[in-house]
Amino acid sequence: MDIIKHGLSSLLLFLLWNKGLIDGSDVNQTPILWRKQGDNATIHCNHTKGTYYNQMYWYRQLPGETMKQIVFTTTATPNHDFGDFSKDKFSATKPDAETGTFTVKNVEPGDKGLYFCAVSEHSDTDTCLIDGSDVNQTPILWRKQGDDATIHCNHTKSVEYNQMYWYRQLPGETMKLIVFTTTVKPDHDFGDFSKDKFSATKPDVETGTFTVKNLVPEDKGLYFCAVSEHSDTDTCES
Repeated sequence: MDIIKHGLSSLLLFLLWNKGLIDGSDVNQTPILWRKQGDNATIHCNHTKGTYYNQMYWYRQLPGETMKQIVFTTTATPNHDFGDFSKDKFSATKPDAETGTFTVKNVEPGDKGLYFCAVSEHSDTDTCLIDGSDVNQTPILWRKQGDDATIHCNHTKSVEYNQMYWYRQLPGETMKLIVFTTTVKPDHDFGDFSKDKFSATKPDVETGTFTVKNLVPEDKGLYFCAVSEHSDTDTCES
């Protein structure tokens, strides 16, 4: 999960939806990007969800920090919202509903981090998409082959956010949902994944863990959690 070392960068796909939590197979971005110090680094993102998903968000997580939204783009306006971030350092394009780019200018060692895109469907409220600063997990975990690796996740959103999802992205593959957990029931939903390889806990609303058992080299990848609010329709998550 190292990103810029001596001016080199790689990037992680992470998705936030305001309608329908899915495995991310219809959203793709530049998986790994290497650039020399002083160069510009441009990440491409595209999706096949449909033209209604015309909003694209770009996020960054620096080592030891929480995730932050850098820019919001939409086809509805050519003016992208960079908030407190400088356009001298970052730029973005949104040529159509399905595609977009994000550029880190003049790459330097301090730009080391995880960069990723998210897309959402236009709505009048867009109240569910947030910057993730109140959800935290183990940032980097090193373990020997044969050991178990446990990742901890916690949030400070509210007691309504009692659902936790754990994702994995292996090199060269799309993001996949491994397990869904909730405080409502003790049986976690691993779908097609084996409980012999993975386990999870959800002791309370704010916390949860995910474990990869008996590590092998093929387990190397990006693992992350997402939390969502329980509702009758489950239309919002973060």
